[in-house]
Formats: sequence, C-alpha cells, structure tokens
Amino acid sequence: MALIVTNPRRDHRRAGVDGHEGGHQAAPPAPEQTIETIDSVKADLAEIKESAQR
Repeated sequence: MALIVTNPRRDHRRAGVDGHEGGHQAAPPAPEQTIETIDSVKADLAEIKESAQR
C-alpha cells in the first residue's frame, strides 16, 4: 500500500481566489516536542531494523 502525503499549502484546490490560503497558520511545535518526535522516530526505526534482521 502506498502512503500519499500532500502539502495542503501547495494544493491549489484549497487556495483562495488570490492564490493565498485563508485563515491563520498554526504555530510550529515547541523544540521539546520536536526532539521527542525525533527520538521516538529513531526508536521506532531501531525496532524495525532489529525485527528485519530476525
């Protein structure tokens, strides 16, 4: 199964008449959240690699 990831900011169907999105943009995640996410992804990747070697 293919995972399709889209970028809604580049999706012209969601753009307003002038080509810009309406509304306001969400704030980026706090640095602590980003570090936790990176660590979580690294741990998941290690588990995947380990299970692939079995």
